[in-house]
Amino acid sequence: MFAAASAVAALAGTLVVAGLVRRSGRPSIVVLALAGVMGLGLVSVAVFGLQRAAKDLGAGDIGFSQLCAT
Repeated sequence: MFAAASAVAALAGTLVVAGLVRRSGRPSIVVLALAGVMGLGLVSVAVFGLQRAAKDLGAGDIGFSQLCAT
């Protein structure tokens, strides 16, 4: 099911980007789209990392205890 959803999303994204490049004549749209995805990834990793750190801090789990247990 996940593979089918990924394939449909990839095809839709390819068609949308190809249409935008054809309409504008600027292939730099692809670079801007990649930069946007990387930026969103950076923000999401930072937000979820801070949330987990705050949760661990609240639970008193601070430091490098039991590294091999996870």
